[in-house]
Parts: sequence; structure tokens; C-alpha cells
Amino acid sequence: MTIFRRITRHPAAFPLFLLLTLFMAYGYQITRMGFYWDDWSLVYLADLKDLKEFWSFYAYDRPLAAWLYVALSPFLGTNPVRWQFFAIIARWAGCMGFWVLFKQLWPKRYMEAGFAALLLGLYPGFSQQPVSMTYSLFWVLYAMFIWSLAASISALTDRKNRAWLMALALAGSLFETLSMEYVIGLEILRPVLFFLVFLRLGTQWKNAIKNALVRWIPYFLVICFFAWYRFIYFPAINTDPEANAPLLLREILTNPASGLPRL
Repeated sequence: MTIFRRITRHPAAFPLFLLLTLFMAYGYQITRMGFYWDDWSLVYLADLKDLKEFWSFYAYDRPLAAWLYVALSPFLGTNPVRWQFFAIIARWAGCMGFWVLFKQLWPKRYMEAGFAALLLGLYPGFSQQPVSMTYSLFWVLYAMFIWSLAASISALTDRKNRAWLMALALAGSLFETLSMEYVIGLEILRPVLFFLVFLRLGTQWKNAIKNALVRWIPYFLVICFFAWYRFIYFPAINTDPEANAPLLLREILTNPASGLPRL
């Protein structure tokens, strides 16, 4: 425990320790693993050697989700070892963001931050890490969202760099949300985290709530933009049936009496 405490306090030691831990957990048979599950459709597209096929494949549902495969396929190709390696690195990047985020909220809780990051990296309830090509997108987007949270919290106290930190946080939130909407609900956590930071800085709780909500406005506008894009603009330009249509949400909006009980 004493060694782990020292590792978590060192800004370079813990990232290396976390990376080695993830490779021990998921990469010890990296040369013997292949492609699985939804990987195969992506392998097929990569094997066509035409990056436009990725855009066409995702156009029916999440058009912007293709960007990662367009960017990486020329380098990683259809080599499973490369994709397994990248998926671990992407997960590590998200865990590092969570480590930084935890320390921003509770600056003196080094060891707890380390355990939290390890739990995120080694959470036993998720067993599909080997589905590397498919989940690389998930890990990259989750990392983008977590680092967006961290950047937005830094912007609360760093006046000198506030503008570019907010720009990074907003860009990360918008790009991640438009690529895949899985964590859109977690955006509601951002004002809660702002509130906790303001309390830690000694702000009276009523003012802390007010300040948190005011600082959240730009990020709330990201949600509004996503809602417009997903529920108004995208259905208008896409005439094909939606594979993941938000049917329940639409029912709630159009007929709450039947939609809410169903929810």
C-alpha cells in the first residue's frame, strides 16, 4: 500500500504503472488474438482500400463515426495486433483523463484517484476489450469526453488559459457527441462537478449553484445543437429507415401519456 501511495503521488510513475497494468490484463496474449464480433464488418471495409466506404457504411446512422477508421485504417490496416495495441492505448488515455479529473475534484486524494483509475481500466463487468477494432472508437470517444470534463474544470480556475481550455472542452464534447451519442446523458454531470469545485473553493452553496449553471451554459448549448442535429436535421437529410431511431423519446415528446409509462 505504501508503494502504491508513492506511485499515485508521482506524476510520471502512475501513468506508466497504469499502462503496464492494462497491458498485463489485456495484452499478455496480444499476438494470439484476432478480430471478433462487429470487427468483421470494419475489417471488410478496411480491406476494400477505399476510405469512402467507411463514410458510406456509417451514413445511415452516425455519419461522423467513420472518422476514426478513415484516419487509422491506412496505418493499422487489417492487422489484429495493431488494433489490439491501439485499443489498450485508447482505454489508457481515458483512464488517465479520469485520474486527472478525480484529482481536480479532490486534490489531496492521490491514492483514491489511483484506485478509481484502476477500477475504470480493469472493471470486470466489461469483458469485450478484445473486440478491438469496434471498441477503439468507444474508448477514443470516452477519453475525449472525460478530457473535456477535465479541461472545463481547469477553465474554472485558470483565468490565463480559460479561453483555450473552454475551446478544447467544447470541441471535445461536441465532436464526441456528434460521433456517438452514448454518453450524452453524462453531460448532466458537468454542472454537478462545477458545483463541487466551487464548494471546494469556498463559495457559498447558493452562489456555487448559480455559478455552476452559468458556466455550464456553453456546454448545454452543445446538447441543444446535438438535439437539433439528431432529431431535426439528420432525419430530414436521411430518407432511409433509421436503425437506431429514438422511438421511445419521440413517443414521449408526441404522446407523454403513453410514452412515460412505457419508459
